[in-house]
Amino acid sequence: MDHHRLTEHRSRRRAPLSGAVLLLVAGLVGVTGVTACSSSDSSGSSSSSGSGSGSGSGDLKSFRTQYKGQCEPLTGGSEAAQLGRIVPDARTFGISAGKGRCAVKADGKKAVTLAVEPARSEEDWQADMIAAVKWGRDQERLDKFGGGYVSGSAAALYVPCPGKRALSVLVTTPPGGHHKKDLATLVERTAARSYKNAGC
Repeated sequence: MDHHRLTEHRSRRRAPLSGAVLLLVAGLVGVTGVTACSSSDSSGSSSSSGSGSGSGSGDLKSFRTQYKGQCEPLTGGSEAAQLGRIVPDARTFGISAGKGRCAVKADGKKAVTLAVEPARSEEDWQADMIAAVKWGRDQERLDKFGGGYVSGSAAALYVPCPGKRALSVLVTTPPGGHHKKDLATLVERTAARSYKNAGC
């Protein structure tokens, strides 16, 4: 479904978001519990971060050098290079990782969020993604799994799971980004990992 068809679909059908998608959208608006020190998420696991001394631009650090692999349960453990290019250099980084979710902040600002949620039907999922994400004019179709979309600041895939509920995989960064290739890689790897973990 191209961008023109998405626009038509949006005007034709605005299905109410399911509870799972509402949680996803709420998480996209603001990630709580992400700080520059250790904290606990709802799953009971700890989140951690790298930090500088906090004074002056000379203290900026690369996220890739600070990253400890907290998002690996979602991505399968090969996302460091992509995250290193997406997350800007900063004095402090915060990572909140839990079941079906990993969010990164740089100097207190959201840098990237990965989320896996149960999905409704493919048609409903498409409507949900249109409503929940600011795709931008550079939106393109992704032809992996059940299909999806990618732009410079977001990527999403619908993942059918025979005999079980389908999955929605979404990776977002602040609007106006230019990370299309890295976001496509992240969402595909996360979808593959989620498909395997769900026993599909």
